[in-house]
Amino acid sequence: ELDETNGLTLKKGVYVGDGNTYGIYANGDARVGILTYTTLQSFSDDRLKHNEEDVQDALGTINKLKLQKYDKTIQMYDEDKMGPVEDSVKEYGFIAQEVKEIEELSWLVKGNGEEAYRLNYQGIHNVAVQAIQELSNTVKQLTARVEELERRG
Repeated sequence: ELDETNGLTLKKGVYVGDGNTYGIYANGDARVGILTYTTLQSFSDDRLKHNEEDVQDALGTINKLKLQKYDKTIQMYDEDKMGPVEDSVKEYGFIAQEVKEIEELSWLVKGNGEEAYRLNYQGIHNVAVQAIQELSNTVKQLTARVEELERRG
């Protein structure tokens, strides 16, 4: 069963024949993930990943982001529109144009300004995990220093 909308093709039961799973294809041929009714699973097999590099200073990158609360609409308005907006929902998130200005994250933004920009939030979440790990290491180091100072009395 195919449903083609805006260049996205959903094929029901492509990978798991349970009737609740969809394979997602961009323009009909590029595999990007599996969507179930409750989760999105991205392909993460090492055989699909090449030229891996450790990420440095993820915390610095995350600190450049500005979380916003906003009214999100389907229809595009001027970016400076204020006041009541019909058919909107409240959300927390990031503004794609602002993320595009952050060098380390700019590749997570797609679009050219004529259509709505798209933001790969999963990429931001992955950087945030690394930032949490950096903070955890800092806490461990500081805890060890405090314990050493307390022992010295």
